Amino acid sequence: MNERIVAAQRAIEQILAGLHIETVICVDDVYGIEDVDSSVELVIGWFTEALSLGKTKDCSALLEESSFFDVPDDEIWKRRLRDRWQELGAEERITILDNLAVILGTEVEIKRDQESASLLKDLIPKEKLRELSPADWERGKETITEEAVEGKCLLCLFDHNLQGAYGYTDNGGILFLEKMIGSRGNHPVICGLLTHTIKEGDEIARSSQFADEHGLRREDLLVLSKDRLRGPMRFAHGLKMMSLNHARDFLTSRVREIAKEADGQANDELMKVDVYNFDYMVLRSSENEGVWEAETLFRLFEILRRAAFQKEAFTLENRAALDDRIAQIRAIREVEILPDEQEYPPNQRWEIRRLELYEHGDFINQAHLPLELGISLRLGERSTSWLLSPAILWFERTVAGKPKVWCSPG
Repeated sequence: MNERIVAAQRAIEQILAGLHIETVICVDDVYGIEDVDSSVELVIGWFTEALSLGKTKDCSALLEESSFFDVPDDEIWKRRLRDRWQELGAEERITILDNLAVILGTEVEIKRDQESASLLKDLIPKEKLRELSPADWERGKETITEEAVEGKCLLCLFDHNLQGAYGYTDNGGILFLEKMIGSRGNHPVICGLLTHTIKEGDEIARSSQFADEHGLRREDLLVLSKDRLRGPMRFAHGLKMMSLNHARDFLTSRVREIAKEADGQANDELMKVDVYNFDYMVLRSSENEGVWEAETLFRLFEILRRAAFQKEAFTLENRAALDDRIAQIRAIREVEILPDEQEYPPNQRWEIRRLELYEHGDFINQAHLPLELGISLRLGERSTSWLLSPAILWFERTVAGKPKVWCSPG
């Protein structure tokens, strides 16, 4: 077996273990395409739609019979097609369906989806993977959900476009996902989309978009492009990033809840500061430091909020929940991935680092008193400086009882 496939398999097993996933359910229209009874209803529906668009000649060419649809009653050609469909081989049926999809402008490509399904089977451990058609999923979803218990999570991956299955739509996968999230209760079920309709590298942005459109939380779903299956390590890398995103979102959601509670506690403490302490801590200190009083009040609130946050975070319930998510993140992060191409570079760290180290210039100008020419600054017991121009500072320092004066470079 290819060395990169083996490495990808190993990485994927570690990722699934990090999330405690025991079963991976993949729901895709391609798994039902070999069911002759189901696919014949699909092809009849597609031929009916194509004929209504005036594509009779194209449809006849697909069946290699120019007069196939020249009948007085549609039921006649439908009955003939059912008989013909039973006689055709699997490859012939798929070719007809793919060509019909092109005629209709439908984003269905069964041969491509079969290739993706085969690649997925090579990467997901055989004992964990279960392949279901949309109809199979609807028949067994309640039983499947019951299998998910603490320590044995279930990962459900839905194809987004399910038009290749009779009776389903181009957004059938996200509708399945939405219903699953609404009905899973306390069962540990992780849901996601595995689809060709999303390009590699767009997964994070599209997961946020889907969450907004369907009233879901971002941590409720993973999104992964099938394009990644063409490179085993690219798929493993994508699954790792999507898994980190899932675990990260749960962690940040919990932190956000704790921060909200801390905000309320800090607000209560701030309102308990009496007027005498307010005068001393806010008004006088602001005047002495040359700082806007509102900025000093913000600093006081931050001190109180940080103390409240630490107190709230270290309760037994919150500490256990945070530690559990952090353990998941560490386990996933430690999985070694060798992507086929360079990882997307981080683009937010420098802005956050700047916010950590520096105040914004406009804020400094508006919230702090400026230095004026001639102002005297006392630096400790023996040093004094004077601002003589925007570029020159005079310093006086007492050394051995004698004053010495020098200036900064101007």
